[in-house]
Amino acid sequence: MIPTFTTKRLTIRPFSLNDAESFHRNYAADESNHKYYAAPVYTLAKIRYLIEYWEIRQKRGGEARWAIENNSNHEVIGIIALYFNKQSLSGEVCFGIGKEYWGSGLMREALDELFRYGFNTLKLEKIIAACDVRNKRAVGVIKKCGMSYEKTVQEDCSECCYFNIYKRVNTLKQKMEDSSGSMPNSV
Repeated sequence: MIPTFTTKRLTIRPFSLNDAESFHRNYAADESNHKYYAAPVYTLAKIRYLIEYWEIRQKRGGEARWAIENNSNHEVIGIIALYFNKQSLSGEVCFGIGKEYWGSGLMREALDELFRYGFNTLKLEKIIAACDVRNKRAVGVIKKCGMSYEKTVQEDCSECCYFNIYKRVNTLKQKMEDSSGSMPNSV
């Protein structure tokens, strides 16, 4: 069972077919949201198919995808996923949010919840993220979440940079945020 997370501004929950239209409108249909990713701009019919497909894959285990819902208007504005291996205690996070919401801090909010889930519930020790080196916004969000640069690798038609965060680093980050209400820039 894939859990639901609620923050001040977001509900991060499993996708349902009812999400297809708002996900398509706010994220999947806009080319600028896919500039650095292999994912194409999808039709509404393809989105419906993918939501059903994701549900089947998630039942097999090892992956989970969530709709990112804006609490102020109840629209699905993005996606976040975690692929994980319980034997190796590691995971990889993937994410995307509609252009209208770039720079708002919403993706960091969603990632922080996903890290809590990965480290505290799934008991993962390490989570990685990868993105095209040209995607400065994604790199910025990843760094703001406390992830550390690992390496850059040539993949297909672009260079991907890899970042990681370990459970002990994330636990320290959470303790500091809980005590001060925010995270110092130097960490």
